Amino acid sequence: MEWLTRLAMRLRALRRGDTVHREITEEWQFHIDLRTEENIRRGMTPEAARRIAEQHFGNRGYIKDLSWEERGGGLLETLWHDLKFGIRQLRKSLGFTVIAVVTLALGIGANTAIFSYINAWMIKPLPYPKADRLMVFVSHDKKKGWTRNSVTSTADFFDFQKQNTSFEQTATWAGWNFNLTGDGPPSLVEGGRVSWNYFETLGGKPMLGRTFTPDEDRPGAPHVAILSQGLWLSRFAGEPNIIGRNITIGGEAYTVVGVMPGTFQFPLMGIANLWTPLALTDKERADRGSSWLSAFGRLRPGVTSKQAGAESAALFARLETQYPLTNTNLTLLVNSMTSEIGRNEGAPEVMICFAIVGLILLIACANVANLMLARATGRTKEFAVRGALGATRGRLARQLLTESLLLFFFGGLAGMFIGLWGMRWIESQIPDHIPMYLVNYGHVDLDFATLAFHAGNCAVVRLRPRSRVRKFAA
Repeated sequence: MEWLTRLAMRLRALRRGDTVHREITEEWQFHIDLRTEENIRRGMTPEAARRIAEQHFGNRGYIKDLSWEERGGGLLETLWHDLKFGIRQLRKSLGFTVIAVVTLALGIGANTAIFSYINAWMIKPLPYPKADRLMVFVSHDKKKGWTRNSVTSTADFFDFQKQNTSFEQTATWAGWNFNLTGDGPPSLVEGGRVSWNYFETLGGKPMLGRTFTPDEDRPGAPHVAILSQGLWLSRFAGEPNIIGRNITIGGEAYTVVGVMPGTFQFPLMGIANLWTPLALTDKERADRGSSWLSAFGRLRPGVTSKQAGAESAALFARLETQYPLTNTNLTLLVNSMTSEIGRNEGAPEVMICFAIVGLILLIACANVANLMLARATGRTKEFAVRGALGATRGRLARQLLTESLLLFFFGGLAGMFIGLWGMRWIESQIPDHIPMYLVNYGHVDLDFATLAFHAGNCAVVRLRPRSRVRKFAA
């Protein structure tokens, strides 16, 4: 609490600043008068006596600054005066200020907007419990080298599901379009057919009702469906008794058993508003000639992705021997869900955009640096006069530092608004390419830590006032 006490003392000193300055002035004048009288008694003229007395005590402004600092109010008052003077200087050079602020705002805003997406897209963990243990299965042809975002075949996957020991749960899914009728005009709703443990494997929990059961994921089972929060609100007006109600999908009745929250999405499936069980027939489960299902799993505790990949390769090597007509050269790769999402959801394109806006930020810093250098060159006489009047190099450096901080503050503030606008523009232009698991009711929030980081980088690159002071105040 000692620092709070010191701050309170300085604030009180600042509030009584006029009184303190008056006391310092009176004390200074008292000593000058005494020395002047003493010089007159020594035979000097009044004018000479006054001049010699003032020379004896040195620079009046410098002594007053030291006295004010000793009395506990100098730092805050000096900062306040520097801020006011800096604002006047920036307002005086309005053209320079506008160009510098706009240049900084464009660089900071563009970088903040892009990096906010990158941070949420590829750096932050997926919004599922223990997301680092989620793996995606992709089929791979060892001879031809191609890779597909699906399992090699339905039968191969179920063999793998039964025989592997690396995963505590594995789930399958397929993107689907549902023809929803009733409660309004017919509409095509994007969603997916999923295995009964799809939500449990991801760790998603419904906001209303429940998820699917194993008995519902069988042929001939009663039709059930789970809605997204968005579909529940838009199509059914947020009806509180939606659980247990029948809806019509493709001309058949489905019972709603759950509603998933708006923040739940599976990016590899895309936008999904409706889910139903796969309910595969025995013929579909035994099919080794088609690969229309995608799958993922959750690793057991203590098992690494490398170990899971090795086991998968061994299992599919056996399947290749057993079924040479359909499985020759085919295997199942085990990839991190995070990396797979980045690879499939346009991460390379985003990184290219980030590199481009990064170059824009560097160009902005260079341009502002040149502007500030040219402006400092034009203030050479000002620095020389202020130095002749007693201003130290440190004092001039502090003033330049304050002006630079003001410039970057206004640039960062404008960059925040440009970043917000840029993010909304990105969403409006390419909504289908924005992974929906990032969004919270339709948008990614601006990362203010990123904003502060980029503004700070600009300031660090450019805030070197002492070298300029040495050059121009010498």
